[in-house]
Amino acid sequence: MSALDKGLAAIDDATKAIEKETGVTTEQAVNEAKAPHPQQQKKQKKAKKPKKAGKPQEPTHTVMQSFNKAFLQVSEIVSCEDHPVADKLYLMKLKVTEEADAEPLTFVAGIKLFYSKEELVGRKVCTILNLKPAKLAGTLSEAMLLAASVVSAEGAKETVKLVAAPEGSVVGDRIFVRPTGELAEGLPTDSTIPLADNLAKSLADTARCAPKQWDRVVANLMVEGGKATLCKHEIVTSKGALTADLPDGAEIH
Repeated sequence: MSALDKGLAAIDDATKAIEKETGVTTEQAVNEAKAPHPQQQKKQKKAKKPKKAGKPQEPTHTVMQSFNKAFLQVSEIVSCEDHPVADKLYLMKLKVTEEADAEPLTFVAGIKLFYSKEELVGRKVCTILNLKPAKLAGTLSEAMLLAASVVSAEGAKETVKLVAAPEGSVVGDRIFVRPTGELAEGLPTDSTIPLADNLAKSLADTARCAPKQWDRVVANLMVEGGKATLCKHEIVTSKGALTADLPDGAEIH
């Protein structure tokens, strides 16, 4: 008998001795090893829970009503300075009326990385004027610009563009949505907020647009076909549509 045969015979004898002692054959041991662990079986049998549905969308009519609580108009940036304590912010003055004795509004915006001062001064912009003034970097901001933004596919770079007023716009042009069909039922074709000869008085008499109302609007704003839209309806002035040079789906805020 060769050395190999002797080795195989020894292994066979040892295997038989183990089977005799344990009462388990080699074939049974192999099958048990292949069988899934009881804990794994439980996991396999456990049915997957269906994913929870996302937050239900607000009815379009409700969103439109919230939009009509906001005082939006075309305004003009008349001055722009670096914010004294925040590197990414501009401190600006906003002309909101042609009245000779009207004081411009002070506001703060985080667009320093995207626009130079020269590009902003004298620019007609789309603004909301009846949000509650808020302190940004210690400065009270009395208005807000409408801007659109998009993040690169890698998530590394953000592009921001100001929403542009239509050609020929002047300070004071009102911004509104003109829905059609069933969506227009019960809604005005312009803002419900009353205008007054004196803008300061008009704003003082106007109810502030609550944060919840404005958040509802912002959640439904986006760029489509190069135009600013709310629930897929164009946002306009009497001179035409508001535009934003960004791809479809870009957010507006």
